[in-house]
Amino acid sequence: MVANFGLCAALESIRAPETFESRLHQIRKEEIPNDLPDMLRERIDQRITEMLDTITKETGEFLHNLDIDEHSEDEVRAAIQAFPSALSYVSYVDEQKINRGVPIQSAVMYPRSTPFVPLLAEEGNFS
Repeated sequence: MVANFGLCAALESIRAPETFESRLHQIRKEEIPNDLPDMLRERIDQRITEMLDTITKETGEFLHNLDIDEHSEDEVRAAIQAFPSALSYVSYVDEQKINRGVPIQSAVMYPRSTPFVPLLAEEGNFS
């Protein structure tokens, strides 16, 4: 038993830093009042889930369309740190349904995005 407790304590100590995204998940799971009617709780949960999905998609699309002339490293880092799951957002070319992969793959393919590849790789290691 002691070994398991030690492992749990160790895992708690290396918990990922809180992000805007993780805070919204926490609100969804822990802060919707239990005494609300079930229907209302479900609708609030649904709306928060929809919002998270939409913001993650929009952040992912932003990361797929980086342009060194329009975006700064600070802006890109802030977007990733707010919504780290956007680093794994898979984008498609609409008309042909061609998979563009994840943002770092898009950045490698487009010269105006390639300066962001090291940043995407670095942030991907921490998220």
